[in-house]
Amino acid sequence: CYDIDERMRLEGAVELERQRFLSAAASVPSWIILSDREGRIEFANRPIGGVPPSELRGRSPDEFVGPEEALRFRRAFEAAIATREV
Repeated sequence: CYDIDERMRLEGAVELERQRFLSAAASVPSWIILSDREGRIEFANRPIGGVPPSELRGRSPDEFVGPEEALRFRRAFEAAIATREV
């Protein structure tokens, strides 16, 4: 027997935490960028190069910024992967 009430409660709790994260991320003046291991954007809290966050998913920050900023993104990403720290 499967308890649908428990599943609904858990889904509600997950959605509440998701909304809390999005609210907190929106209030941060710096970029928050979550990416996969290839550097493709999964989440951004701010536009990059004038491109809204909704259009960034699955793309690389390199596509939206100049060469110097792209290099900065790439170095920060590689350092985070190597050290597992941000």
